Amino acid sequence: MRINMMAARKEKKLTQSQLAKIVGVSLNQIAFMERGKVGGSVETWIKVRDALDAPSIDWLLEETITKQRKDV
Repeated sequence: MRINMMAARKEKKLTQSQLAKIVGVSLNQIAFMERGKVGGSVETWIKVRDALDAPSIDWLLEETITKQRKDV
């Protein structure tokens, strides 16, 4: 699960549906991205980063990256 992405979205008081509309993707795409089930294009990640005022795409992905490193 991408905890940073979800936390940033909630901090902005956005629903997944609202974020999806801002970014221009489906609600399912945002839900899958938050759960770490699907990636998304670089362009989509840039739009998510900008919409959430996140410091970087890596920061949004941090929880997933950490989990994958522990599994190695």
